[in-house]
Amino acid sequence: MYYKSLKKIYLIKKLETKDSDNIWRTFAKLRGKDVKQCNEIPYLKVKEELISDSEEKAKLFSEAFILSDTSNDADRQKLLNDIRDKKSPGLTIPSVTAEEINQVGYKLKNKYSSSDVIPINILKPLLPSILLPLSLLFSTIIHTGDYPIKFKEAIVTPFYKGKGSLTDANNYRPISGLNSISKLFEYVLRVRIMSHVE
Repeated sequence: MYYKSLKKIYLIKKLETKDSDNIWRTFAKLRGKDVKQCNEIPYLKVKEELISDSEEKAKLFSEAFILSDTSNDADRQKLLNDIRDKKSPGLTIPSVTAEEINQVGYKLKNKYSSSDVIPINILKPLLPSILLPLSLLFSTIIHTGDYPIKFKEAIVTPFYKGKGSLTDANNYRPISGLNSISKLFEYVLRVRIMSHVE
């Protein structure tokens, strides 16, 4: 009886949190669907062959995660040139301000990403001191259309969807560990796009 009341209090506290990841993990536990992610996937199965080599497994996940691109290079290049030449109708792009970055800075989650040069727990307290350089960097990216290669890099981790065989790469979804400064830029861009759409 005492154990059940402690468990109930524990679950209520877990569900009262504002962290959506924590809420969904708790919900999965209550439904009996709690699947622990292991750091190493022992093997994958293709047809009847078991694949245990890390490079081969990475290739299988790559094939499962990558979407095919059906657009042609000429259309993409024309769109990029139009954006660079500012021929997009009704879209004006002012420079990014330090205040914009400061307003979205709180959205950065305290999650470790191995692609971070500056860990998030150091970046957040430093943010007020680096708002000006970040605003210059973000403005340059928006005005030139040149997105830094480091912002495009991510460490992709396969995450089991919770159903189907653990040995099938299609039963995993990709989780991308992005650079925190890249995420900050995306938040700024999202706010701008949403205000333009509304």
